[in-house]
Amino acid sequence: MKIIVPEFVLEHVRDVACDLVQSACDFVTVGPQGNFSGDISGAEVVVLPWQMPAPALQTLLALPTVRWIHAVSAGVDHALDDTLRGLDVVLTNARGVFDLPIAETVLAYILMITKHMPAFFVQQQQHVWRKHRLREAAGLTVGIVGL
Repeated sequence: MKIIVPEFVLEHVRDVACDLVQSACDFVTVGPQGNFSGDISGAEVVVLPWQMPAPALQTLLALPTVRWIHAVSAGVDHALDDTLRGLDVVLTNARGVFDLPIAETVLAYILMITKHMPAFFVQQQQHVWRKHRLREAAGLTVGIVGL
């Protein structure tokens, strides 16, 4: 089975993908500029990166042998195309895989802001030690602006 994956994904899926599909696998990578590491004809599975140049994306979506397209992002808008309409192609996404990492990052930012960590990092580099009035994160209300 030929599988097209972004370069950054290959090391993470190489060992498990073939076990998953219970078949020998031939991987072709696609780079950030949409360049392919080999012949993509006959590919049955395509793993799409977050962004890809339009010509490369159109080339992948038009492959007649593709049966499964997986987006490494939660959204699949970039993969939705008139080319896919009426084809027997499964389109999946990575919904939910970023929940914990994003929650932890938001918590880290909250603590960095309430504890003035950026200022302390600069002071540490400059070997200057000034006190800052610190807030407690407990009891604060957080508002999310934008999405």
